[in-house]
Amino acid sequence: MEDKSKTFTWEWEDGETGLIRTIKIPMPNLDRDYDPRESREIILDRKLRLDNVEMPDWIEIMATRLAAEQGCASVACKMVRLGSETVLDDCGDVLRRDGVCEQRGHGRRDDGRWDAPGEVFGACAGAALYRRSAVREAGGFDERFFSYLEDVDLALRLQLGGWRCAYEPRAVARHAGGGSSDQLSTPVAYWTARNTVLLLSKYWPARWLPFVAYRQLSWLDHAGRHGRLGTHVRGLLAGLRVGISGLRERRAWRTKPVPVEVAVPRRPWRGSRAGGHPRSGF
Repeated sequence: MEDKSKTFTWEWEDGETGLIRTIKIPMPNLDRDYDPRESREIILDRKLRLDNVEMPDWIEIMATRLAAEQGCASVACKMVRLGSETVLDDCGDVLRRDGVCEQRGHGRRDDGRWDAPGEVFGACAGAALYRRSAVREAGGFDERFFSYLEDVDLALRLQLGGWRCAYEPRAVARHAGGGSSDQLSTPVAYWTARNTVLLLSKYWPARWLPFVAYRQLSWLDHAGRHGRLGTHVRGLLAGLRVGISGLRERRAWRTKPVPVEVAVPRRPWRGSRAGGHPRSGF
């Protein structure tokens, strides 16, 4: 890798073809601590190779946007479904006060509504680019999450630290949702239930617990109707156990520059206007 004042050059071996690929990005103001080989979400990452197929100019577009947005710690791209590229998978994440993280545009047609660059709460780690200095400052990915919601936890810590997340729709990744989950010995439903409790234990104010209770009861009902109640309950119990360590960290996050009420703003969490609802526009 070559880091010069006007050009950023990166070479890597294509895992499928074995060919050496090279990109040169003209960036006169490139953040000098940026090294894509250190990023969890770069093309060489195993998760990306399993779950995603990036467009040829994905890294160029994402790196250019990150260099241009000095206040941004990460960049989210437009993710479409692998094999059904007219259907959106994720256009940046939105976190609600009931503890749910919604994927903007998920399941909707790619009809142009999500083609405007802007800012979002956070990026799906299936295909994202991070600023190394910001991730280091925030403490990196929390390994207690192991799988699922680790990107939401990092996005929230970055927000609390005063960083932002850019959305870049020109960079497109085709995503096979859950494509690597078949390697897990424990079902996804277990990890999402467990890690939701861990996330909430670290940051959530007590006054938001009624919203959380409503959502958890609805998830229990949904799990029961789909034969996953046992798995979901085991995940919740595991979350309560690991959440004890999260409770010990709460005071540290209250001293950050941005309060959690700003990082997770008030927005509808039920009904047709809630993010994730078919009529919500999300």
